[in-house]
Amino acid sequence: MLKLFGVAIFLSAALLFMVQPIWGKVLLPLLGGSPAVWNTCMVFFQAVLLLGYGYAHVLSTRVPLKWQPVVHVGLLIVAGVTLPRSIDVGEPGGSDPAWWVVKTLCITVGLPFLVVSTTGPLLQRWFSRTDHPQAKDPYFLYAASNAGSVLGLLAYPLVMEPRLTRGEQNLTWSVLFWVLAPMIGACGAMVLRANRATGGETSAAPAPAPSWATRGMWVLLAFIPSSLMIGVTQSISTDVAAVPLMWIVPLLLYLVSFILAFSGRWGWNSRVWGRLLPFGVIALTVVILTGSRSPLGLVLFIHVITFFLAAMLCHRRLAESRPDPSRLTEFYFALSLGGVLGGIFNALVAPQIFGEILEYPLVIGLACMMRPGTWAADKPRPHWWGWGSAAGLALLGFVVFWYQLNILNGLVSGGFSRTPAFAHMVDALKWLGAREAIRPRLAASIFTALPVSLVLVAGLAFKARRAFGVVVATALVSTVYFGQGGLLIDRTRTFFGVIRVTNLADPETGLPSDRWHMLGHGTTIHGRQAQTQKLHQGQYHPDPETRERLFWGVGAKALPEKQEEIWLSALPTSYYHPRGPIGEIVRVLQREDRLKHAALIGMGAGSMAAYARAGDTYDFFEIDPAVVEIASNPAYFSYLYDANKAGAKIVAFVGDGRLGMRDRPDDTYDLIVVDAFSSDAIPVHLITREAVQIYMSKLKPGGVLAFHLSNRYFDLPPVVARIAQSLSLQCWLLNDNTSTKRQEEEGKAETTWVAVVRDDAALGPISRYPTRWLRMAGAETDPLWTDDYASVFRALVGMGVGSPEVVKRATQPVGVPKKEADGSPPAPDARDQSSPGTNPK
Repeated sequence: MLKLFGVAIFLSAALLFMVQPIWGKVLLPLLGGSPAVWNTCMVFFQAVLLLGYGYAHVLSTRVPLKWQPVVHVGLLIVAGVTLPRSIDVGEPGGSDPAWWVVKTLCITVGLPFLVVSTTGPLLQRWFSRTDHPQAKDPYFLYAASNAGSVLGLLAYPLVMEPRLTRGEQNLTWSVLFWVLAPMIGACGAMVLRANRATGGETSAAPAPAPSWATRGMWVLLAFIPSSLMIGVTQSISTDVAAVPLMWIVPLLLYLVSFILAFSGRWGWNSRVWGRLLPFGVIALTVVILTGSRSPLGLVLFIHVITFFLAAMLCHRRLAESRPDPSRLTEFYFALSLGGVLGGIFNALVAPQIFGEILEYPLVIGLACMMRPGTWAADKPRPHWWGWGSAAGLALLGFVVFWYQLNILNGLVSGGFSRTPAFAHMVDALKWLGAREAIRPRLAASIFTALPVSLVLVAGLAFKARRAFGVVVATALVSTVYFGQGGLLIDRTRTFFGVIRVTNLADPETGLPSDRWHMLGHGTTIHGRQAQTQKLHQGQYHPDPETRERLFWGVGAKALPEKQEEIWLSALPTSYYHPRGPIGEIVRVLQREDRLKHAALIGMGAGSMAAYARAGDTYDFFEIDPAVVEIASNPAYFSYLYDANKAGAKIVAFVGDGRLGMRDRPDDTYDLIVVDAFSSDAIPVHLITREAVQIYMSKLKPGGVLAFHLSNRYFDLPPVVARIAQSLSLQCWLLNDNTSTKRQEEEGKAETTWVAVVRDDAALGPISRYPTRWLRMAGAETDPLWTDDYASVFRALVGMGVGSPEVVKRATQPVGVPKKEADGSPPAPDARDQSSPGTNPK
């Protein structure tokens, strides 16, 4: 009996964790990455999950036990009949895609998901009505539910996605549903048999209803780990490192904490976890106050272990406060409600009310207040005493951090940064591993704010628990707002994260410098521009001759350095530098007068607009309206503004790039640039076979499709090569990883680009040897990314597609002697080369 109940609960939880990514992958190519669509999708599944828990509560408390299995098995049969037999859901209709998502999910997987979501709480309640020796306390089965969730979490990215198409994934889920259904029916039969053996319904009165304060505490204790799980993931990807699949670790620990807390085999109670939590919180406070990103492993460990301690504290308190089994479904409904509220708070509410990821430090402080004994004073005190002291400490925290801001400039600019004492402080911080390169302003901040903060935090950790949480939250929130100092120009938070416009610090002093503006999203740079517009004397764009010499000047024809300094703001930088791969492509097309109309998926700072000439049209497709607003503001970046003033037509389309391109007329563009793959989360639907077919249909004969594929974690060039091979297209790669000192001063960055063409002639001299470009030869044995199949896990460096053997074979140039093909020569400075794609001798 116990094994049957445990396996059924385990399998149902695994199915719950599989269904959302399966159907998210079905809808993605149809709807793109619109925030409204994915918020709707998330809220739908959260709402149906909550509805399922509510159904389980009503069924187990309002319907006689002898009819409960009959009703539920009947619902199982109806849900099984409605299982989707195909993933073909048609094209979105109407003007409201969010409503189409709700309708489609309801028709396809809504009812099966609802039924599966009821299994955990309902079967536990049924088990409590059997004659099994452990039936009096069935909460240990919740550990089986969360173990199944772990299996579902890991099975999809590691097993299902790399091996199955979307249709096969849907079929697998349907088969497992029909495996689960008879198991649930068998559990119901066991309950009825046990009920008859004991003489029918018991006459024992149900346990007293819990108070509303207890119910509220259940919701709060479930809310905190749910919010922290999302918050720690966002904080790490925004401020530490954009690590692919990093979301799996907090979610896995979240589920493990449930397993440990409810299994009944973990000996530590909530008081022990409450005593351990301050150690993690203090370490986390040090990490955030110092802005540490290295050593990366240690920083990540501190973030996730603090989250785990908080989750164990809250979940253990929930396990200790669990009610009588007669109130089991009500208890689980409260837990589900808290989890849903935590997800909605972080995903929907926080981005609207906070400009930074403030929910993370705020909820950390709230978790500190949940330690046992927090709400009970050792001695009677006035009611206002606790909150009054907490408010006073919060005010003190703000004063401390505001004060340290006022004295920073005095310490740095007043000569202190040049003293031996300051140098020793910097050396000490380097020795501690706080950061590889310590800036004077950061060092001054650490040595003024950190000691005071740590004294406050450490002193309150075990003396005033409520105040400890308030001060921790205050310290961390203050750091978020004040830690950027004068480097921060603007910040905007959207569905996609926190976008920051910053001044690049002076490399010598670390003080803010208005020479360069940079656009960043977390740790990913989306563009930068020199701020020399005030030297242009009212001219928005260099004349054609000056522009040619600035971009591609050779030898004596190169622009003099003083004049180049004036026009440096007109130079596209980072991945778009004229002497980089995309610069070579643009030069070929413009010299042959074949670049009049270009499309660019991903706007960034608008750097590509620097290539636009009078009469050209550049269409930008950008999914985040905040990026469009920032790039269009000449006070931040003037590429778009200058191009418009110079006579080019710059058009911005806000929305998903693939959907926007699909709606454009065929044979429209001379050049299409797809730049959306530099972060840890790549939009797969922009790099499938069907997506490339859309792009190629929009290109004119002789047009070029260029992919920017610079990424520290994913090796995507072989993916594009395989797609090109399947469509009989030619594919060329340039991994530009060397630059001259002058190019680095101009803002040139290492970058990887792939060009896809119908015929090599479209690339002109780039495709003729000698060239820095390498022809990529995809193989039929390589995985082909389509809308129906794409595995991000297999695209990780070293995981298969991007393995050294595949890359070596795929990038072997065709028709080039072996000794010439073994490597790509370093990128020469434009002053030393005569034409694009030609190596200096």
